[in-house]
Formats: sequence, C-alpha cells, structure tokens
Amino acid sequence: MAQWQYSKEQKEELHKMMALGMTKAGILAVFYPETDVAKMREIRRTYRAVKNKAAE
Repeated sequence: MAQWQYSKEQKEELHKMMALGMTKAGILAVFYPETDVAKMREIRRTYRAVKNKAAE
C-alpha cells in the first residue's frame, strides 16, 4: 500500500474520512488508487449522513 500512488485529492478524502471517525476497515475497503475521488467523496458523505441520523 505504501508503494501505491494516490492523487492529492484522494489523500485529502482519506484525511476527511479519518477526521469523521470512519473505521480503519471501512476506509481500507475503499482506499485504492483506482477508486476515484468522486466515489470516495460519496462514501464519506453517506457515512456522515448515517452517523448524523444515528445521533438524532
């Protein structure tokens, strides 16, 4: 994994996922070089929505 090449945007999404409190398993399920930023963003936003809904 350390040798894979990620774009700056993918790395930013990774940091946002971590800050949101996504589990390592959840992040590792989607954090691949071939996963585009739009898909990562969609996953993060869905996770945030579910997390916020559960907090209500």
